[in-house]
Amino acid sequence: MEDLAKTITLVHEGKIIISSPMSGTLLDHFSQFTQPYEVVEGEQVFNLSSREIEILSLVAKGASNQEIADSLFITKNTVKVHMRRIMQKLSVHNRQRAVALIMEKGMVPQVTNMVQQPH
Repeated sequence: MEDLAKTITLVHEGKIIISSPMSGTLLDHFSQFTQPYEVVEGEQVFNLSSREIEILSLVAKGASNQEIADSLFITKNTVKVHMRRIMQKLSVHNRQRAVALIMEKGMVPQVTNMVQQPH
């Protein structure tokens, strides 16, 4: 019941609700139109979409899935789908390693430039 009430509230606020299977289909479709970023690890080349890089940059800043969803106007579940695909592409098992790998390679300045430096 709680999920239904939350869904009704979100729709009333003008937000779009997309099921998990549909979000995967949409991500597949839209990833065809984004310019991939190449990240090289050994002999492997990983192609990350601009949206995946955007999500990694927010992860690097310490944002939670909900904070990422709110800032990108997507659902928390969509963030999880993106993160799952990023980790699959990079062959890592957690989001911290995904960010570390990108930063180690220095291949994606959008991520390294957005990391908050300690004061």
